[in-house]
Amino acid sequence: MATEIQTELIIPHPPEEVWGVLTDLPAYGDWNPMAREARGALALGESLTLRLSVAPVPVKATIRALVPERELRWGGGVPALLDIEHYFISAPHEEGTRFVHGEIFGGLLGPLLVKLAGLDERMYAKFNRKLAERVASLQVAS
Repeated sequence: MATEIQTELIIPHPPEEVWGVLTDLPAYGDWNPMAREARGALALGESLTLRLSVAPVPVKATIRALVPERELRWGGGVPALLDIEHYFISAPHEEGTRFVHGEIFGGLLGPLLVKLAGLDERMYAKFNRKLAERVASLQVAS
């Protein structure tokens, strides 16, 4: 049984601008409230190292899906015990970009982790707002 947290926001900028900020891993520490640091290659099957705001140690993840300007998924864990998949989906929208952001917590420990870490939609929604602010600030600076 899995627990999923999913949020959505319309960002008034085109998907390529949103994608540019989302995939700029070295800049995560400047704006991202969920990950203080992210390192690695954004390519299918490659590894990432993330320093999350809710984890005391770095977390390793593997890129599971990558469709430029459309979808990015990374995850990791131990099959059947804990499997976590973080995802971002963007699509053109008449007002800019429809941005969907969420995470699936599977395995025996997934739902327990959500409760123990106090994870809920608010932190994902905050990420979405900060992403939109970052995209907007870069457009003003250009």
